[in-house]
This record gives sequence, C-alpha cells and structure tokens, in this order.
Amino acid sequence: MTCAHYITFSVLPVFSSTPSSSVSVSSIREPLQVRCSAKGSPLPTVTWYKNDVNVSVINNVSADEFTSELVIGEFQPADQATYKCVARNVYNDTVETSTRICKTNGVDENYSPVKSSLSKVVKNIERDVGLFLPHSHIVPLFLVGLSSD
Repeated sequence: MTCAHYITFSVLPVFSSTPSSSVSVSSIREPLQVRCSAKGSPLPTVTWYKNDVNVSVINNVSADEFTSELVIGEFQPADQATYKCVARNVYNDTVETSTRICKTNGVDENYSPVKSSLSKVVKNIERDVGLFLPHSHIVPLFLVGLSSD
C-alpha cells in the first residue's frame, strides 16, 4: 500500500504596492484613486477602512496578486481621513498600512461651512433691511449700538 503525503506551506501576506503615507488632493470635487496590492499563499484579500469602518472599493484578483482600489469620485471635505489597507489570508494572518487623505494645506480655502452660513445670514439681513430702508440709510452692522456719549 502506498501512502501519499502532502506538505502544505503558507506565505504570509505581503504588500506588493501601497499608497504613500499621505495623499493630498488639490481641490474639492477632484477624483481620487488609491491602490493597494498584496501577495501571499494562500492569496490574501485586501480590505479598506476609513477611520476603522469598512469602505466600498474596486477589487481585481489575478493568480498571484489581490489589488484593491479605493475610488473617490468627487473628493469632499468629509473624505479627509485616515484610510487603512489590510491584507488578510484565510488563516487570519494580516498586514496593514495606512494613508492620510486630505486637501492640500489641510482645508479648501474656497469651502467653509461657517463662512458660507455667515455670508447667507448677512445677505438675508441686507435684503430684509433693504426692504424697509433706502440704501443710503443702511448702517454697517458694526456701527449699530454705538453711541456718541
């Protein structure tokens, strides 16, 4: 009787390509793609997380490599975050890397919820005051309440 013996070996997941530790976007509504690829035996899967929450990606699997692409169609301020790429095999062996995605200089000079809200308030006040007073009598807001005492 012949007995066959098989040796099974495993190669821990390893990244074959990773994004840089920081990715900058030059403007709001700009498209962005970031890739992360891993190899190993058995072939690992690659998962992306934004602030530790799983995010949707586009995956491409070949015989020896799993590539995952994070796609942001139109970058928004809310997309600024730390994104983590994790490669994991069936034995739960993992390797991970992180990248910080942000707007160049940290914020978009053209986008400010506070500035936008204040601008709307001022326009509404100017509109409302303009309904009751001729434009020649409109007093700048910073002068209201000042007295000559």
